[in-house]
Amino acid sequence: MKWLTKWWWLLVVIVAIASVIGWEEKHCQTQADQCRAAYSAQARSDRAIFWMTPDQRASEQQAITAACEPNGYFCRLFGAANLPSVILVLVGIGGILAAIQTLNNIERQTRLMHRSFVFQFRPKIIVRQMLLHLDESSPETPKWSIIGAIFNSGSIQTVIKKIHVFVFYKVQPHVRQQGGKMVEFGPKSCEQEITILDEFTLQAGDSKDFTLDLNSEIKDRIIYLADSAKNHLTNPQLVGAISLRGEIKYSYELETSRTVGISRELNFPSRRFIVSDDSDFEYAE
Repeated sequence: MKWLTKWWWLLVVIVAIASVIGWEEKHCQTQADQCRAAYSAQARSDRAIFWMTPDQRASEQQAITAACEPNGYFCRLFGAANLPSVILVLVGIGGILAAIQTLNNIERQTRLMHRSFVFQFRPKIIVRQMLLHLDESSPETPKWSIIGAIFNSGSIQTVIKKIHVFVFYKVQPHVRQQGGKMVEFGPKSCEQEITILDEFTLQAGDSKDFTLDLNSEIKDRIIYLADSAKNHLTNPQLVGAISLRGEIKYSYELETSRTVGISRELNFPSRRFIVSDDSDFEYAE
């Protein structure tokens, strides 16, 4: 009964058209019967006055039939003589509708297969090898930056649209008594927002390096951490810690935009950024 659920509307249309045809046929036949009855009454009155031969009576009957034949457009269209043609037209319309439905089904299945194929082999973005880098080409003004690599481990190419990252230095406030007052000392927490809008295409299996240039505040905290490490002070509760959090937006054939989240913490002795314990910000859509 599945076909009945799907094509109920077509059955309703056929029943409605059949009802219209039946009603119109009955209406036209009623008019014809009334016409014949009127002509027959007139003929009987004429025969009461004039005597007619059998041939004349037959000719008169034929004339009455021809005169009372329904001549309206709908009467002729839905008449018994045209009924096979009407049925063929309805069958043709049904065939056209069935063909259109079949084409729509094929198109929908093709789209689903294409989407399934792309989803199966879609790009998969991985952020790896994030390191704290020191450019020592100019010893007077050392340049600290964060370098990383974006790797496409999927099966189709993608376009990297945007890299948006926040770099944080966080430390617990330290206070000491000075002049009878409690005064904070040591570096304070700070953050830097970095946005890279240079788009580039990443083929399947390829990777591309990127660089996050750090501002003077973050650089000063790095130098402070380096000096503390020389004095064997590496406890983040005492000297603070650097971390970063952000996202990479990319797109491919079927998707306008997808996002990869980054959440890393700096292990200062190795200068490597490792995935933070808070995994809610390290994700891939």
